[in-house]
Amino acid sequence: RNNNVSELFAHVGVSLQTAQRNWAELSSEARADTLRRLGEELVRLGFAEASLPLTRRVVSRVVGFGVEVSPFDACTLFNAELSRPPKASVAQAGTDALVEHSRKQFW
Repeated sequence: RNNNVSELFAHVGVSLQTAQRNWAELSSEARADTLRRLGEELVRLGFAEASLPLTRRVVSRVVGFGVEVSPFDACTLFNAELSRPPKASVAQAGTDALVEHSRKQFW
């Protein structure tokens, strides 16, 4: 799946080296430009290819005692969220939201 993300960055003109840097290391202009380019392309892909089956996973990098997430990681996560199957009903979506809220309160 990383190959798909690499292709996405290449398509929008963001180098993979830039994409894999920690978000805090990028200048505000670079962050804004990267977000704008990726946002436009993800919206386009979301409408065109939202039904493609992809593996759902969460990616993050641990740096010291904190967790830094790069644009590459965020794009991988967003791609996984887009490919998640829709909820069976509104009631099921509400129940899942309550369960998730309870988990966050516990941890």
